Order: sequence, then structure tokens, then C-alpha cells
Amino acid sequence: MHLASTSQPHVFISYRRDDSWQAAQLIREELEKWLSPESVFMDVRDLEGGDPWREELDRRLDWADTVVVVIGKGWLTSADARGRRLDQPDDWVRWEIAEALRRRRRVIPVLVDGAASLAATDLPDILKPLAGLQALPLSNLRFQKDIETLIEAVERRGRVIDLLAQAQLTQRLLRASPLLVLAVVMGTVSLAWVSLFDLLRLDSFVANATMFLGDAVRPREPSSRLMVVAKEPAAEQAGDGAARLEDAALIDALSRQGVQRIVFDVFLRRSTPNDAALLDSIRVARGRGSQVIFGFNDIRDGRPVAFAGLAEAVSALGSVCIAKRLNLATLGFLVVKWRESLLPSLPLVAAFGPVAIDRVRADVPMVDLRDGDGHPLSVPYSSLESVGEGRSTCPALGEGGLGAGLLFPLSSRDRLRDPVRRKSVAEVLARRDAPGREFAGKIVLVGVQDPSDKVLTRLDGSGARYGYEFHADAVSALLEGRAVTVLGMWGQWALMLVIAGLAVALRAWRRRPDDRLRPWMAGSLLLAYTGAAVAVYAVWMILLNVVYQLGAFLLAYWLFGVLERRWRHAQG
Repeated sequence: MHLASTSQPHVFISYRRDDSWQAAQLIREELEKWLSPESVFMDVRDLEGGDPWREELDRRLDWADTVVVVIGKGWLTSADARGRRLDQPDDWVRWEIAEALRRRRRVIPVLVDGAASLAATDLPDILKPLAGLQALPLSNLRFQKDIETLIEAVERRGRVIDLLAQAQLTQRLLRASPLLVLAVVMGTVSLAWVSLFDLLRLDSFVANATMFLGDAVRPREPSSRLMVVAKEPAAEQAGDGAARLEDAALIDALSRQGVQRIVFDVFLRRSTPNDAALLDSIRVARGRGSQVIFGFNDIRDGRPVAFAGLAEAVSALGSVCIAKRLNLATLGFLVVKWRESLLPSLPLVAAFGPVAIDRVRADVPMVDLRDGDGHPLSVPYSSLESVGEGRSTCPALGEGGLGAGLLFPLSSRDRLRDPVRRKSVAEVLARRDAPGREFAGKIVLVGVQDPSDKVLTRLDGSGARYGYEFHADAVSALLEGRAVTVLGMWGQWALMLVIAGLAVALRAWRRRPDDRLRPWMAGSLLLAYTGAAVAVYAVWMILLNVVYQLGAFLLAYWLFGVLERRWRHAQG
């Protein structure tokens, strides 16, 4: 069977100029609106002077799958000096219709200007089958309705041909799809392997956008086990050791309240005359059962840098490093690795107390450690990150440092600054001898409200937050089990296979007028998948590398489009 079209019917309009030229023109214009100018042939415009008309009409009849015969009142009786034209073998209208019937094209007679239905007795033998075909009227009073009926008749034939052609094309696409889908996935993985997405910052941008939307859709409250004390920067900036006396008084007041763990999100490197008072307060607090923890941001000889005596006095020291992506504070850390040393982060020791780190596992994203009593713990991390200069808030570590990064949901600044949760130093000191035990059993994070210590996060469109507020969310995530898991390699592969398969299915699915709808459908699928990724993050704390799946979808959609066009061209 001749397949003249793979998407639209091709229509040949036959008419007699002195009988129905105007009506034929109207029919052509309406069909072109619905189909396309390339799908409709009418010789008055498409045959130029000098063209061999018989050869061109023969080629066009072979190209067409539907022939519309326009019949006016004078079509049957039109004559010249030799007699009625339909009885003359060389009459071109007679030849067109006879050839269309011989080639088994769909022939649709259209009666215009009040023409009557044809009778077989009025036609020459070669055209008698025309009288047995259902004729469609086209009147001025019902013009639009009659045109729609004609279009439906043309479309029925076109859909049958399109269905057969599409079945052949779909079969070819499906035979090729497994290998091509695999090739698409391998290509996408290769782009990820050479860090092209990271180089273009697409990976980080999409990940931040996914977490931003997830945090907005499902806001998180900081842990009820955590409280915050905000220090003003004046004492810290004085440089005369006044801050050490304030810290000592704060430690004393909180330990009297029965605080479980006092965590200072500060690092103390220089010695001052008041260091002894601070060290004494730490020892007294630990004697009362409160753990005291300070931060560090530099390492020397495999050990955290702090003023003399601090490391021995405190329960633990923790890294205050924060990793940046797109200049946004994005990750905290569980562990910082510098050469052969594995050192805990401030959020890790704030949540679990003093720990000994055994190893950072690569087979699964886990940090194996032991708590202060020697009990084994395994804490999940999100990814391994560089802690070097320009990528974190610990430039003193230089290039080459690695960290077990921690992604976590962020709270709004207003939630962190709720007066029920955040207290000032003056408020704490005023309650030193109060009978209430507001802080009993809590973990208290102490931070300095220093403008130079502000960081910008994905939720901070209207202003930055303090570094200790970022760490407060990291501690809450560890306490409440909210660490974000980045989907592993095999999971990413599986999702890329599925999403590339959807692109193939969309390309293989054909239903008029799908050529116009398919880009919208593709966009809708991508939006739906992105929304699903946001929901997965918001509900289950699993982060999908959406950029890889979207890349696989677009690559598969484009590649199969190229193949489809080539095969359609060969088929047509």
C-alpha cells in the first residue's frame, strides 16, 4: 500500500475553471488553515508556466491520498466545439478523476452552487464509479458547517494512513530505544563525570532551588532540645580579654541551670590575661555535669589551633567550617579531614558530645565513630566536599582539606530568633540564681552577632543570617534525624533510565494534533518531575540530582526527534 503521508493527509483538488474556480479556491484556503499549505495541491497556483502539466499532475496524484472533486452546476454539461468535455479522453478533469479512481485514492465529490447529485447514466463509463460515492454539499448558508464535514472526511483517511505509518515508525523507534536510552544515560553520566554540570553551576543551582522550595513547602522547627544564646560583638572586638570574662560568667550561669552541653560557636586562638578565669569556669561546669565545647577553624600538626590550655580544659573542640556553593552557605560538616587527621565538626560534637572518629566510609555515606562512653555510632553524611580556600569559611585550612558534608533543611530566621528559643547574655546572667531551670537538660549554642560572621543561605533573600544560626539548624538536623541523603549512583542511573524512557514514549506517542501539544507535554512532564523531586526532599529528606534526569530527558527527546525526522523523511 502506498503511504503518502506520515502525519497529515495530502489533498489534491480537482475542479473545472469555468465551473467552480471560486468555490475551489475557498475550499483550498480552508483546508490549508486546518492542515498546511504543503498538504494541499490545486493546479491554478501550483503549476507554473512551462511546466509539463501531465507529468506534474501525475506526480501529484501519486503524492495525494485524497482527491476532492469540486462539482458545480455546469461541471457535467461543460462543452466545447467537439462536444461535452467529460466524453473527451484528453479532457484533463476526466483524466484526473479516472486516474484517482484507478490508483484507489479516496475521492470525495463536493457539490457547490446548488449542483445536483450525479447519476451513473450521465457519466462516461470510466467515471461511473464517481456516482456511487457519497457526495458532500457546500452551500453559502451552511458554509462553515459543510467545510467542517469535508475536513472530517479528509481527516478520516489521513488518520488511517497516519496510523499505519506511525505503527511502522513506532516499531523502529521501539527497536532502537533500549540501546539509545542506554546511550543517553551513559552520555549524561559522562557529562556529570567530567563535572560539566558543576562547571556550569547547574548542579548546585538546581540542588539549591530544590531545597529552597522544599524548605518553603514544609517549614521545619528547630529542635526542642536546642536553645540559643546571642552575644553582642562589642566584648569580642575589644581585644582586652573582656569577652573571656563574659564567657566564664555565661558558662557558670548555664551550668548552674543544669545544661547538658554548652557549645560556643567561636574559635579562640590568642591568649589574653583573662584566660585562667575562663578555664576555671570550664572545669567547674564540667564538675557539675555540663559539657563545654568550643570551635576551631585552623589545624596545626594535625591538632586544632587554640590558646594554651583550652583544648585540655574543654570537653571537645569542633570545626566551625561551612561549605559554600554559588556563594551560598549550603553545607555544614560532620568531619574535617586534613592529611591523616579526622577531626569532628562543631555541629557533630554539639549533637553527640565528645566523639572519637574511626573512619569516613566511602562505600556508603556514613561516619563511624564512638561516643564518650565508647559506644559505636554511625552518622550519615551527604557528600564529600573540599574544605579549601574559597569553598568554605575556613580559609586557614588551605587547599587539600576534605570534609564529610552535611545537607539539612533550613529554618527561617524568625523561627531561630523566637524569644522563647533565643536568649541574650544579659537574660541568662540575670537568671543565674533563679529557682527555675529553663535550660535544664538542653543543648545551648552560644554565638556572636557579628556582622562580619554573617552568611547568605538559600532562604535569605532579604538579608543574611549569622553563622551560629546556620549551625543551629545543622545541630537540629542531627538531633532530629533530618540529615539530607543525596541519592546514590545506582538510584541516579535508574531515574535517568526512567526519565529517558518517558522522553522516548512521548516521541513515539502520536495523536493529532500532537505536534503542537508535545512540547507542552514535555514541559509539563519536566515540571511534574521537578515538583516530585521537591516533594521527595520535603517529605523524606532525599535530594535527587534533578539536573542529571532533566539532562537525560532533554537529550533523549532531542535525539529521538532527530531520528524520527530522518526516518519520516525516508518513509515519505
